[in-house]
Amino acid sequence: VLLQSITETKELKLAHNQNEFTIQFAALGYSNAAKIRYAYLLEGFNKDWIIANGNTRMATYTNLDPGNYTFRVRTSNAEGGWNE
Repeated sequence: VLLQSITETKELKLAHNQNEFTIQFAALGYSNAAKIRYAYLLEGFNKDWIIANGNTRMATYTNLDPGNYTFRVRTSNAEGGWNE
């Protein structure tokens, strides 16, 4: 589906039958990786951030209605403070 790296992709258009996908993510800092937590949100779908621990680094969405969505993810540092 991607025509270039995800870091270079500003927008992704899916066909009506491509309404299921998984996004995998990781923090760039690897010291104390076991203590890093993640929070993700699909704007236009999720109302609240979904908290995931360092072992769960993916989000799966199914049966999305047509529309525009923005996926956001943030991480905590090893001390538990959230980065934007």
